[in-house]
Formats: sequence, C-alpha cells, structure tokens
Amino acid sequence: MIKLISKQIRLARYLIFVSAMLICNLAEAQVAFDVRSEINDAENTLEQYSARIDELLRETDPRYSNSGSSPLSYLGYQCPECNAGQMQCAIIGKILGFNTLVIHLENQPVTLEASLSELGGAARELGVWLHIARQHLDMSISQQASIWNLECIGNYGIPLQVYDARGSDVVSMEVEGSYLWVYGDVVEGFYEQLVSTLNAHPEIQTVAVGSAGGSVRDAILSGLEIRSRGLQTQLTGACLSACPLVFMGGVERSVMRPFGEFGFHQIYTSSGAIPLSDDLYNLIRTYSYDMGINGDWVLALFYSAAPSSMNMQGSTLEQRNTMCANGLVTWFQRSDSIC
Repeated sequence: MIKLISKQIRLARYLIFVSAMLICNLAEAQVAFDVRSEINDAENTLEQYSARIDELLRETDPRYSNSGSSPLSYLGYQCPECNAGQMQCAIIGKILGFNTLVIHLENQPVTLEASLSELGGAARELGVWLHIARQHLDMSISQQASIWNLECIGNYGIPLQVYDARGSDVVSMEVEGSYLWVYGDVVEGFYEQLVSTLNAHPEIQTVAVGSAGGSVRDAILSGLEIRSRGLQTQLTGACLSACPLVFMGGVERSVMRPFGEFGFHQIYTSSGAIPLSDDLYNLIRTYSYDMGINGDWVLALFYSAAPSSMNMQGSTLEQRNTMCANGLVTWFQRSDSIC
C-alpha cells in the first residue's frame, strides 16, 4: 500500500489551500495597528477602572476596606464569559490590516460613571485583551497570518475568502513531555520534519494537530508514519483541508474541548480545482479505509464543498456522532457523543 501511495503521490505533489486564496488589498487597509501603543493605552484605562472601582467599593462594601485585596482581585478577575478567541482575531486582524473586517469584534469601553458591575465587567475583559495582546508582541507577521488563516477566517463573522498568503508555509513542531504539538500549514517537507522530530524524541506518544491544510503528499505520508509508530492523534484546533488526513493516522483519535472542527473541500492547486474523477480522490478513499475510517464517507466530505468554501464538521452533537460512527474520531472529551 505504501508503494502505491508513494507512486501516486509523486504525481500529485502540490499544496492545497484553504479558500480561493482571495487576499484583501492591504494597500487600502487602514493605518497599521500599533500593538505596543494600544497596550499602553489599555494599561492606562485599566488603572483608571481600578481606581474608580476602589472608590465605589469603599462607598458600598464595608468588607472591602478590611480585605487587604486589590479592587480587581476583590471583584474576582477571572473572566470565563470573555471570548478570548474573538479578542485574538480582533487583534490579529488589525495587525494584518483587515481593520474593517474585525471592527465588530472589538469591545466597547465604558465610562468611569458606569456602575460597579459594568466597570468590573469592562476591567475583566480589558485584562483578557491585554494578556492576549502581550502574547502577540514578538510574533512575526507570518505567524500572525497563520493564526488568522486557521482560527479566524470563517469564524466570528469573518469571511473565508480573506485567507492571508503571508501565513502559508508556516509550521511549528514543539515537544512537551509525551506530546508533539503541531501547528500551522502542512507545507511541503512537513513529512520529513515530522519524521526527524519523532526520531529525535522517542518519548512522543501523541501528535496534537491544528492546521489549515496543505500538501496531500505530506499529509498522507505523515498519517502513515504516525500509524506505523502506534501513536495517538489529538485535535486541539481547527483541522482543515489536508489536515484530517494527518489526524487519521492516530491509533486513537481524540478531540479536546472546546471542540475544534474539521473542514473539507475539493482539492485545489495553483492551476485550479482537481477534477473529482482524478485518481487522487481514490487514493484518499483507500487511505481512509486503511486507517479504519469509512472512506466513502470521507470522500463525500471532500466532494461536498468547492475549493473556495469549506464544509465544517464537529460543531453539533449530531455531527460528532457521525464522526464516531464513521471512525474519524474515537473519543470526544466530555461529550455525550457515541464514541
């Protein structure tokens, strides 16, 4: 089977991309987003919120003065209701120049005349925003664009068509204990990099993936490599285009909360869409069956969306049950699915 795959894949060495590669005209974008300046402004605003909250607590809560706590700590600074993913996409979108596409994601500030409850909520949200913004200070534009392509487009009202090519050919493989964390595109050479990393770290037991897709050759060979070593795969973010082929390689295939989604569409090259009659689709079907997954179901998913769109799977219990029934996923964390 491996020889068959190798022979056919040599005829299909290329990249597939998420969406139709329609790039926003950055020349028309607004003034570039200055992260450091925005962080300084946010820190000043947070100090003002804190001072005003301190005043209100002293006026309304006798226990506060004797608590020895800062005003924000006293209120409770955790913010589980804050959507960190939305904030990240708002920040990255402005950095990359997609200002008009993310303006609806930005939280609106409150005045110092607002109620204690409103000020507390605004302070919590601003604290989360600051944490995320600081994380992105030292990232390169290519890293930012990779996150944008994988986690933002198609979510939060951001259209799929604004794929940013500056995030192409970016992949990170980091080892942490028995986990190999893989994030980024399945670029050409992805397979060779995976083999090298696994050889250097025999302690790896689980390959955790989040990817916007890429090379079918590298994805299938990587899945075969993962299976040959008896490793598990784990989904930790969106897994699009060729990425599900990597995920299929795991002996056990789990999806962690919050559930990342799988995305499928027809295979696309720089020359255009690959015809549905092409042998490459039959290769994907055969590979899926070899991995213990319903290849006809997988093929139907690849057929189901044009290259410029994406069939997303995994957001509903019904979809998760279908994945379990067809073998793509063997376990969902804390879910009522049938896996």
